Amino acid sequence: MFAVKKSTLVFLSMAVLAVLLFGAAVASAYPPPPPPGYGYRPHHHYGPPPPPPPRRPYGPPPRHYGPPPPPPPPQMVWVMPEGQAYHHHWCKFVQGLPGLMRIPRHEARRRGYRHCRTCFRY
Repeated sequence: MFAVKKSTLVFLSMAVLAVLLFGAAVASAYPPPPPPGYGYRPHHHYGPPPPPPPRRPYGPPPRHYGPPPPPPPPQMVWVMPEGQAYHHHWCKFVQGLPGLMRIPRHEARRRGYRHCRTCFRY
């Protein structure tokens, strides 16, 4: 085997003893952990956790009393009778053209018009 000096053994045993004592001193500086089942919550005292909020029943939300709100007005678009697309009123392709018709967007789609790729990009 190999030989170890007596001074080295004394130094190592003193170091182990110091680590054990220092660890015990550090551990005693902290408060004891709370009992099981009690959670720590910042800015609150120790105690049982609050009960969970009541669960909402399944199904549709409760109805409010009174008349139903009116349906939103349909979005109006501009079309040319011989055109293929519908446009916003500010679109550069229809500003100032004679013969424009203002119709609801759903009606324009029903008639086969497609959206303008310039003004309906936004």
